[in-house]
Amino acid sequence: VGQALGSQSIRLYSPMVMFGTYCGATLSVPLGRWLQRECGRASLKRLPLAAVGASTIFFVVSNLAVWAGPWYPTSAAGLVACFTNAVPFYGYTLAGDLVYCTLMFGCFELVHRNAVSVTGSPLVGRVNAS
Repeated sequence: VGQALGSQSIRLYSPMVMFGTYCGATLSVPLGRWLQRECGRASLKRLPLAAVGASTIFFVVSNLAVWAGPWYPTSAAGLVACFTNAVPFYGYTLAGDLVYCTLMFGCFELVHRNAVSVTGSPLVGRVNAS
């Protein structure tokens, strides 16, 4: 609440932009579902493609919301300016998503392999009786 009120007082808060931001993040969920359905697990080939796809979806949707917000004219020139100014942020988003996916799924795979080598069977689906 405090952040939203503070942002509104300096005119950096826009409900349209926040809606676009949340929609952009939510629309990447089908990519994860597709990855799970096609592979059963994260694939080394498909995981980077899904991360790039999620970053791109977020970039496009959130920047369309920024363009529709109060900062750019709603014209072709305003759209080009909005997306041009957002390119550095896309690079940061892409790098963050790739690093996060690598760490998250890499750590999961390491734990999974070590657990299989120690117990002799995969831990997925096992229930601890104690």
